[in-house]
Amino acid sequence: DDKVKLSMPPTQDEMRRVHDLHKKAAAEGGIAAHRAVGPDEVGCPDEVSDHTHTSSLVVFPEHRNVHGNAFGGFVTGHASDLAHFAARYYTRGEPFAAIGLDEAVFLSPVKVGDCITFTARVVHAQDETFRVFVTVGVLDTTALHRLARRSNVLRFVFAIPPASEVAARTVL
Repeated sequence: DDKVKLSMPPTQDEMRRVHDLHKKAAAEGGIAAHRAVGPDEVGCPDEVSDHTHTSSLVVFPEHRNVHGNAFGGFVTGHASDLAHFAARYYTRGEPFAAIGLDEAVFLSPVKVGDCITFTARVVHAQDETFRVFVTVGVLDTTALHRLARRSNVLRFVFAIPPASEVAARTVL
């Protein structure tokens, strides 16, 4: 079946490939070897940290819905914008196509006046598709060193022949 399976867990073959990439990165000296490779050379695969981008904003009254919370389309639109930025950066400016939104989970409402942060990560790339995972968090401005409360999780799927595969630094 040539269709992209958007919401399926990794297959045994995909897990084996991730493990093989991890072994290759470890054998080639890990991160130092990856960073020493030039843009036109073959080396270790990119890491998720190489393709992580953030954006922050304040929710204003014009962004609210009838319930007084941020309109879901406002949050999703900004998440989509950052996912496209991450995709553009990942493809190194080459053309790509958005296949769709694989998942959108709204965990808690975002209120007017909230400071929210978006984090987009290219988390998986194989063959002609790659996925960008976007988390949305609400920052507690009264406690600056606290982690953001996660309010939304979105997964976007894009297609192109990827420039490189993305691998985690460690296998969990």
